[in-house]
Amino acid sequence: METRCSVGTTCLRRSKSTKMDAELLKRCNSALLDYNDLKANVKHAENVIAAAEEEMLKIKTERDLIDRTADALKKVRPLLSGSSIKDCEGLANSAISSIFGFDYKVEYDMESNRFVLNKGEYATDLSEAEGGGIITVISFVFLIYLIVKLNKRRLIFFDEAFTQISDAYFEKFIAFINQICSDLGFDILLVSHDQRITVDSVKHAYLIQDGHSKKLK
Repeated sequence: METRCSVGTTCLRRSKSTKMDAELLKRCNSALLDYNDLKANVKHAENVIAAAEEEMLKIKTERDLIDRTADALKKVRPLLSGSSIKDCEGLANSAISSIFGFDYKVEYDMESNRFVLNKGEYATDLSEAEGGGIITVISFVFLIYLIVKLNKRRLIFFDEAFTQISDAYFEKFIAFINQICSDLGFDILLVSHDQRITVDSVKHAYLIQDGHSKKLK
């Protein structure tokens, strides 16, 4: 009897130990699944935050562009005479027509003392211009005109500019810039990660990597 009790007790203990091990393994597996789910959620949250930060940077860039445009307009206005207004309007309208193909007109409104975008049926403030990069193009044109009018050195530096130009109009915009450089004697240095700008579309190209520059063209 004692032997049977001893053997029975041992089997019972082993049975309890096996159940405890299985339960512990089950809990470990469940905890591991929860950890993986949490890790995936954290990664997703990081991606959402990164996308939001990128969008905020784009908004800030567009806001800065509008501010620079307004500042350029303030500097241009005192320099405008009757003939120079027409020259400025003509350059802006030429850009809009050749790049976008729109029949819009940039006009100087004497009553409100500001430039407006006339769309035929109505006119809007330049800051309310629709997408595609129209405000970027007009801002570029006003900057060009201001430099010419002030008789300053025709050299401009841009850092990560022109990202607002839509893909559908980007190639024509680059062609317009090259034409401006050729016709008006401008040199433009553009630092950019924009892959839409190809070596074939510029006069000179350099690759800057790990603190070193390499001439590509």
